[in-house]
Amino acid sequence: MKISVRRLLSAVVAAVAAAVVTAQLLYAQQPPDQPAVVMPTVQVIAPSPLIGSGIDRNSVPAATHVQDYRDIERRGVPDLLWSLNQEVGAVSLDSASGNPFQPTFNYRGFAASPLQGRPQGLAVYVNGMRFNQPFGDTVDWDLIPNNAIDRLNVEGSNPVFGLNALGGSINVQMKNGFTWQGGELNLSGGSFGQRQGEFQWGHKFGSMSAYLAGTVLHQDGWRDLQSSDLQNAYADLGWRGSNGEAHLNFTIAHSDLNGPGTSPVQLLAVNPAAQFTAPNFISNNYVAVSLNGTVDLNDRVSLQGLAYYRYFRQNVINGNAPNDTPCKNDDDASSAADNGNGNGNGNGNGNGNGNGNGNGSGDDDDSGDIQPLRLGSKLGGSQSSNSKRFLCTESGVSTTFGGVPIEDFLNGAQYGSLDTQQTSTNAYGAAIQFTDTHDVFGLKNHFVAGFAFDGAHTQFNAVSYLGGLTTGTRDFIGPGIIIDEAGQNSPVSVGITNSTYGIYFADSLKVTDRLTATVSGRFNAAFVSLSDFNGGEINGSHSYLHFNPAAGLTYEFAPWLTVYGGYAMANRAPTPAELSCASPLNSCSLANFFVGDPELQQVVSQTFEWGLRGDIRWGNEASLRYSLGFFITNLDNDIVMVNSPTQGRAFFTNVGSTRRQGLEADLQYIDERWRVSLHYALVDATFQSWFTTSSEFNPGADANGNITVQPGNYLPGIPQHQLKASAYYKVTDKWTVGATMLAASSQFLFGDEANLNPPLPGYVTFGASTSYKLLPNLELFAWAQNITNASYYTFGTFSPTSSIAIAQAPGATLTQSYSPAAPFGVFGGLRARF
Repeated sequence: MKISVRRLLSAVVAAVAAAVVTAQLLYAQQPPDQPAVVMPTVQVIAPSPLIGSGIDRNSVPAATHVQDYRDIERRGVPDLLWSLNQEVGAVSLDSASGNPFQPTFNYRGFAASPLQGRPQGLAVYVNGMRFNQPFGDTVDWDLIPNNAIDRLNVEGSNPVFGLNALGGSINVQMKNGFTWQGGELNLSGGSFGQRQGEFQWGHKFGSMSAYLAGTVLHQDGWRDLQSSDLQNAYADLGWRGSNGEAHLNFTIAHSDLNGPGTSPVQLLAVNPAAQFTAPNFISNNYVAVSLNGTVDLNDRVSLQGLAYYRYFRQNVINGNAPNDTPCKNDDDASSAADNGNGNGNGNGNGNGNGNGNGNGSGDDDDSGDIQPLRLGSKLGGSQSSNSKRFLCTESGVSTTFGGVPIEDFLNGAQYGSLDTQQTSTNAYGAAIQFTDTHDVFGLKNHFVAGFAFDGAHTQFNAVSYLGGLTTGTRDFIGPGIIIDEAGQNSPVSVGITNSTYGIYFADSLKVTDRLTATVSGRFNAAFVSLSDFNGGEINGSHSYLHFNPAAGLTYEFAPWLTVYGGYAMANRAPTPAELSCASPLNSCSLANFFVGDPELQQVVSQTFEWGLRGDIRWGNEASLRYSLGFFITNLDNDIVMVNSPTQGRAFFTNVGSTRRQGLEADLQYIDERWRVSLHYALVDATFQSWFTTSSEFNPGADANGNITVQPGNYLPGIPQHQLKASAYYKVTDKWTVGATMLAASSQFLFGDEANLNPPLPGYVTFGASTSYKLLPNLELFAWAQNITNASYYTFGTFSPTSSIAIAQAPGATLTQSYSPAAPFGVFGGLRARF
């Protein structure tokens, strides 16, 4: 993992410089009678999340990446994350869940993930509306209608984008009837049982417009118990007048995602499609309504505004290894028996539910399911108390409601746990922004100031059940006894209120025709309140205040060369999920079993970045775009989720300082036939403080199951190097072919923050695509992924192989556990436009 950064920097700089010099020489050698080089088209990006105010992208003192709908659908069907992963060097995707529609998006080592437990370091907006979920700042990518995306910006750290913009922001703008007219229908399918249908329609009539899009997708998957079902619809009603524009947007989305997660390496060696424990299911339901618009007060002053409401409901069902096993200590068993005396048939609320689940379970099939015994035959049965066996955790005897001890109802057979959670969130917000482009002291100036409010009410419920696991697929079956172990794992019902206020400004001053100075800042005030509906300790109010400044310069040496440099500060407040799971004594599974815990400190980032970029053109047909940028981001009080001494549990904690630093280098050549891109990124993400954490299943852990992280250890899950290339060639006016390559270096496993084990291997994967126009409005398209059928993995951690018998790999002892990426697959479809 150690590299010669100097050599890499030198090589990339030399390559970019050679390309720039060559292009400049070609330009200089044009015959005198040739027309002058056409100046690059000014590309405008939003200086804030709100729609309606834009600045020249070339004046931004930070790296920016812009994509439109043509980039997103280049492979065949629109795919936002595939496009970003292929065309942005510092982007990587990993799949902890094992579902292709639920990946974690990483940019410069910062995550925007749909999974609780991944600290979120990117701010995501859709049509000016904050898209990070209020409960855990998570980002559910499956809820965005990909075919309705018009364009998006990926930008480095900018405080104007509010909380979570530690490493940057993603600003998505959707289509409307003014920007997209006509109709389109896509039908596609292919490997892994994938079937997909998409439509979109847009129309402009006078000052009004309408746009409608929808998607239906099903995929069986390439692993056991892996499947995906997604449906979404998006609508926009627009009005445009001489002095303003307004849009009313609607989004409805639903998804059912089964992801097998990671599997132990020895099990994968026997069966690459195998899952470890099941079920692993997430269901999302989403409704969003937003109203946004802009009005010109005069030719230099305008107002932008936004109001929105979002409803989000998520159900999670996750089968896991047990934390409750037959007691090994006779004293504990005797104590449990004594405590159980007098209970009679005291099954409690949980046991009644367990009987209902258990009686219908244990179907006899080829997987060798076990038949769990009726709970009534164990609790309150005819046996004497001294002959009863009970279950224990490391903290003592396992209990259900009322402190009733749980008996060894499987007589020592394989136990498993089922963790469930339900999250219902009503989110709402509003923003108002003022834009002024009046000259200042005779100099061109672009000033933006605004106020934003984001609020939410969330109801969160979580319950953990104890039952058996099938011997074949390790799938959870009944009886489903509710676990209620005070201070360790208890049912939860909590109400959460979030309120976040932001006041921001950004000013770009054209000091000279070539020099632009930018200064910006934002004051964030975040408030979180928790109320325990079960009368427990999950109560409290938390507040976080912070002002984040930014400043930078850009200088245009020539139309083909601009240099920039800047500084930005950003912060994120601990989420309700983190605040309520912040102690090793009161840890969580799936970040859902909450207790009153110590207050966490907010995370603050400081980013320095500098670089150069340019766009060289020959006539009207050919252009070469290039960029080379360097960045370093230091975080104070970074929050990570670390393992607890209790098996299968973890907690959030501040771990001091971390650092992400590196470079991004991009080359893109475009002419009337070719579109060729090359992207390289170095992301060096390291811890900068000492801390000790539990990692029981890490082979390098000490006798107490702990690992010690030292400054310089690499953060897990982040490949240091990525190289990406793509080439598309227009063979004829009707036929286009394309090829892609993506190479990523190794990355350390989650749970190995001390870097004690070999990392997850690097990989190289190739893809291909083609399209052919049968008629002007009828097109065939196809694409293939992983055409060499490489076996590779994008996520790794450790699993408790000693706690669960693996019938397919008896005697498996290695705890390393990987999430396999998709094998070779072929897909095709038909696009009709009307």
